[in-house]
Amino acid sequence: MGWFSAMFRKKGTTPEIDRMLEADMPQAFPGGAEQIEHETAVLQPLVQGRLSLEETRGLLVHCKVLGIIAQDPSELRMAGSIRARTRGKFDQATALAVCRHLAAATEKPNGSGDGSRVEETVVIHATRSGGGVRSEYRWLEPHFGQRDEDWELISQALMS
Repeated sequence: MGWFSAMFRKKGTTPEIDRMLEADMPQAFPGGAEQIEHETAVLQPLVQGRLSLEETRGLLVHCKVLGIIAQDPSELRMAGSIRARTRGKFDQATALAVCRHLAAATEKPNGSGDGSRVEETVVIHATRSGGGVRSEYRWLEPHFGQRDEDWELISQALMS
């Protein structure tokens, strides 16, 4: 059992879900428990006292890992998940604000660049290719808008 499982095991989760969470925690929080605590403290003012510190931490972990493993990590899907997770404590506008905050917080992971040129490459840390691709599109959306509405993919390649 890793540091995530020991800190955040939720009642009623299955071993399969626990394995998925454990596998994706390094991608969601490469800085470990310190990063979780820091990001929780940054998120806390945005929830405007509607959640306890523990609930805010749980929401942060839930959203960041869900963003990695979800088949549909769109803003509306994530906002719906946030509203469900907070059991109606957030209206749609607050849920969208939290969603956008979390997307912006992950836009420049580990000192990576702004994506404007090769020297400013945005580094995506992923343990699986599917999670990496979803992370790429999550980064693109707040910067360039919706795919196929605001921009069109011409080509995509892996650079290593």
